[in-house]
Amino acid sequence: MKAIKRLVLIVLSVAMLWSLFACDKGTEQDSDTYAESSSDSVTETAHTTETETATETSLVDTVETTDAVETVESIATDSETTETSEPVETDPTLTTEADTSDLTETETETITETETEQPVETTETEKESEAVELVYGYDFKDNSWTSLFDMAGKADRTLVNDPAGSGEAVLMMTHGEGQTASWIRNKTPFDAGNQGKITVSVDLYIPSNVLSAAGDYVQMQINGSPDHHIDLVSDAKQSMGPFDTKDFPRDKWFKVRFSFDMDKLRYNMEIVEDGMVRTVVLPNRAASSLKETGPLTLRVFLGGASQSVYVDHLGLVTGGTGSAEPEQTVVKGVSFLRIDGVNAAGQTLSVYGDFAGGAASSDLTDLVWEKSDSYSGTYSAISDATGLTYTPNEGGYYLRVSAKYGPQTLTSYPVFVQKEAANSFFKGYLSADGTTVNAAVVYHNEMPAFDAEVRVEVCEGDRIVNTYTETLAAKQGSDVVSFAFKNVDLAGKTAKLFLLANGKELLQSVTLQNGLPLVDVKKESNGTSVLMNGELLAHFKQNRYMRFRSAVTNDHWIGTEHNPIDMGYAYQETPVAGLSNTAVSFVAAPGAFKVVFLGEKVGLKTTQQNELLGFWDAEKQEFSYIYNCSMTANTQSWHESSTWAAGGRIEPFDYHLERMSILDRVYNKNMNGDLYDYVIYENGNELVRIPKLPVPRTAISGKYFYGFFLSPGESVYYPDPTEGGWMSTVLSDSGDTYVEICWSWYDMHSCSEKSVPRVGNCDAFTVSQSWLFATTDAEHDSALIDKATEVEWRDLPNYQLPLFSTNNTFETQFGGTDWQYAWWKSTYDCTMDATVGHDGAGSVKISKTKSGEASWYTEGVWGFPYSFDEARGKTYRVSGYVKTENVVGEAYIANIQYQHATPNDNTVTRSEAVTGTSDWTYVSFTFTAQKREMANGSVQNCIDHFFLTLDGTGTVWFDDVKIEEIAG
Repeated sequence: MKAIKRLVLIVLSVAMLWSLFACDKGTEQDSDTYAESSSDSVTETAHTTETETATETSLVDTVETTDAVETVESIATDSETTETSEPVETDPTLTTEADTSDLTETETETITETETEQPVETTETEKESEAVELVYGYDFKDNSWTSLFDMAGKADRTLVNDPAGSGEAVLMMTHGEGQTASWIRNKTPFDAGNQGKITVSVDLYIPSNVLSAAGDYVQMQINGSPDHHIDLVSDAKQSMGPFDTKDFPRDKWFKVRFSFDMDKLRYNMEIVEDGMVRTVVLPNRAASSLKETGPLTLRVFLGGASQSVYVDHLGLVTGGTGSAEPEQTVVKGVSFLRIDGVNAAGQTLSVYGDFAGGAASSDLTDLVWEKSDSYSGTYSAISDATGLTYTPNEGGYYLRVSAKYGPQTLTSYPVFVQKEAANSFFKGYLSADGTTVNAAVVYHNEMPAFDAEVRVEVCEGDRIVNTYTETLAAKQGSDVVSFAFKNVDLAGKTAKLFLLANGKELLQSVTLQNGLPLVDVKKESNGTSVLMNGELLAHFKQNRYMRFRSAVTNDHWIGTEHNPIDMGYAYQETPVAGLSNTAVSFVAAPGAFKVVFLGEKVGLKTTQQNELLGFWDAEKQEFSYIYNCSMTANTQSWHESSTWAAGGRIEPFDYHLERMSILDRVYNKNMNGDLYDYVIYENGNELVRIPKLPVPRTAISGKYFYGFFLSPGESVYYPDPTEGGWMSTVLSDSGDTYVEICWSWYDMHSCSEKSVPRVGNCDAFTVSQSWLFATTDAEHDSALIDKATEVEWRDLPNYQLPLFSTNNTFETQFGGTDWQYAWWKSTYDCTMDATVGHDGAGSVKISKTKSGEASWYTEGVWGFPYSFDEARGKTYRVSGYVKTENVVGEAYIANIQYQHATPNDNTVTRSEAVTGTSDWTYVSFTFTAQKREMANGSVQNCIDHFFLTLDGTGTVWFDDVKIEEIAG
C-alpha cells in the first residue's frame, strides 16, 4: 500500500510541475474547450506506452476515487517521497492514468507485487462513500494552484492572507486602472458523470469599496456557456438582466453555488451566507444543454477596473448518483412591495408584498406612505400613514409606500391617485326586432361584484304601460351582457333602458336606437373572424394573434396583418410561449359584442383567458374596444420554465399599430402620409411626448426600448393631428403596468411588474390586465401635442435623429417634403447639434476622444420617389458639407452596396476625406445603383447604406447632405 501511495504522489507532483511549465510558456485554452470535450478525450494521455499492465488499471481505479488536489497533503504525511532523476511526462489535464515507463525497475516491481499479492479491498460502506461524495473544491493553500487553472486577462492573481482574518491563504484577483476583465477556470474537467446530484461552487469575498461602477461585475459561468451563468453586479448598474443580481453580501465570505439535478435537468443558482441559503437567484433553471456532459468547468470572471475580489474553494464539491438532494430552502423574506386596490380618493389601498419562508406583513418596519406631485418628483411622508392600509381623502397626486424588512429597504412603484374612480363605466344599447326588444350593457366595474337591475320601460306618451326586468351580476372587471325581451307590444309606444343598483342609476336612460350595427362572428379553421356588413372588423389568427380596427370604413388598425397583437402571455419565453386554445365563445348584440378565448400553456399547469369587447359609438360611427387578459399559473411550473420569474415580471401581450412609423407604412404599402408623429403618455396630469422614430433591428446595439409606468386610468396616445389617432388606457391590472416602446418592431409591450411570486410563497398566482382602446379625433390630437412636454431625444436610449430625405438640412427633427427615412447612429458619440449648421441652425455631429469609426447611417433608402426597379442602373451624386475640429484621422461621406445573400461582397464608394481643423468643406461622390445575378439565375437588388463617418478622433459636423440623380 505504501508503494501505491508513493506512486500516486509522484504522478501528481509531476503533473503539477508539467502544468506549471506549460503555463509559463503561455498556454491558453478557449472558453468553450471543455464544454465541447467528449468523454473519450479524458482517457487519453500525451505519452502512453504500447503495453499497459493490469497493475496500471488497478492503480487508476484507486486514484479515480480520490481528489487529485486535496489528497496530496494527506498522502505526503503518511508516506515517504521518492524523487526520480527526470520528470515523468504526463498530460497536465489528466489525473486518471499513470505512465510507469520512467520509474525505476525496483519501484515497478514493488507496485506489481503489491497489486498482485495484496489487492485493495473496498467495503460496502466505502463504496457508498465514493458514490456519494467526490471532493474537488480547491482551497488556495499554496502556489501549486497555478498548474490547475486556466487564466486569461491582465489581472494580478496572488495568494494573500484571508481578509476576514482566519489566517488561511486565499486567492486575490486585482485589476489595475484601465484593465477591464480577467478570469480563472479549472483546467481539469470535473469527473462527475452526467447524472445525479452535482453541486459546483466558489467562495467569494467582495469588499464594499469594489463593484461600484455600472460596468463592474463578478460572473460565475458553467462550461463557458452564456446560458448558465450569474452576474453579481454593482448597485450603480441601472438595468438588470435575468442573470443579474445585486443581492449578495459585502465584506464577508459567502458561497455562490450551482446545485444540479441532472436526472431532472434542472439546477438552482444560490447564494449561501453563514451556512444558510440567502438568495435563490435562478430557481429550477433548465439544464438540458448539459445533458450529455454535465457541468465540466466553473469559470470566475472579474469585469471592471481598479478593484480586487477574493476567491477560495473553487470547483466541484459534491457529485455522484448517491449524493443528497440539493437543499430546497425557501428564504424568509419579502422581494417586493406593491399598492393594491382602486387608486382613487375614498378607496382603501393596501400593501401587498411577495412574502416567503414564513415572513409576513407584520415583519415590516418603518412603513410609510409618501406622496408627490409628479411620478419622478420628490416624495414626502404622509403624517400618521404608517399602517398596512391607507384611504386617501383626495386625489390628483402620486402615492408610493416604503418599508424595511431587516436591513433591506423596499419601495413600491408609484401609482396615481385619481380624484374619483373614473374608470368604472356602464354603457347601454336598446333596439327592437319586431316584437323582441334587445338590451345590451357594456361595463367596466372597479368596485366589488354586485347585482344590478336591468329595466326596460315601455311608455305610451308619459304613461308607463309595461316594465320588463332582469338581474345583471356586475362582476369586478369588464363584460358585455345581453338580454332579449320577447312579445313586447311597441306599436305607437316608446321604450327606455335603465340600469339601477341601490336605488342609483348607473347609466343615463337609453331610448330605442336605430342603426346599431350587428356583427357576425365566424369560427374558421385557422381562427375566428368578426365581420361587419360582410367586411373584416377583427381577426384572430390561430385564436392567438389579434388585430382590430374602429370601423370597416377606415384603416385605423391596432395590430397589422403581418404584426398582430400576440395574446400568448410571455410569448418570448420558450417553452412558456406556447398557447393552445381549448374553446372559443362569443356574445353578439346590436351595438356590442364579446369574443372569449380559453387557452392552455403547452407543458405548463397554466390556463388563460383573453376577451375582446367591442361597443359602438353612434356619434363617431366607430367601435371602441376593451381587451381583458388574465392567467392563473402554477408557481412551481412557471419558475421552472421562465427566465423572468425570479424578477416577478411577465408580459401579457404586445401590440402593433398600423401607420405607427414611416418604415412600417413602407412595409405595409401604406402611403397615407406622415401619421403618428409622436407617442404621448399620460402620468396623472402630466403629458409627455416622445418623437416617433423607428430603430431598425439591424442597427440595434444595446437597449432599444423606451418605457414608462402607467397606473389604471392613465393612457398612452398615438396622435395624428390630421386624421386622428388612437388612445390606449389601462383600466385595471394585477401588477404595476410597464409599457415599453420597442422601436425595432415599432410595437408596444405591455408588462406586469412584480406580479410573479417566488417559489414557496404560494402554489398558484393570477395576473391580469384590462385596456381600453379608442380612437381620437384630429382636433383632440392637435391640442394633445401642444400640451405635452417633449422628452429630450438625447436622453432616450438608442434613439435616432434626424430623418433622411433627399435633402438633409438637419435643422429639425421632422421636416422635408420628400419621403423620409431614419438616420441612426453606430455609437453614442453621434449627436444632433442645433447650434451649428452650414445653411441654417442644425447639423449632425460626431465627437470622439478614442480612435476608431463612428457613423450616422441609413439603410435601404430606396422608396418614394424612387423604387428598386427604377433606381437600378441609374447614377446618383451624393454631396454634403463637412466641418472639422482637431480631427486626427479622416471624415467623409460614403455609400456601401451589398446583398443579403453575400453581405461581405460589398461595393464601397466614398467622398474625399477632410481632416485637421477646417471650415465647411464641400465633398461629393457618384455611384451607380446595382443589382446582381445570383448563382441560380435570379436577380437581387443591392441594399444601399449611406454613412457620415469619422474614422479617428476629434469633432466633425455634417450638413446639407443631398442625393440626386444625374445623367449617366
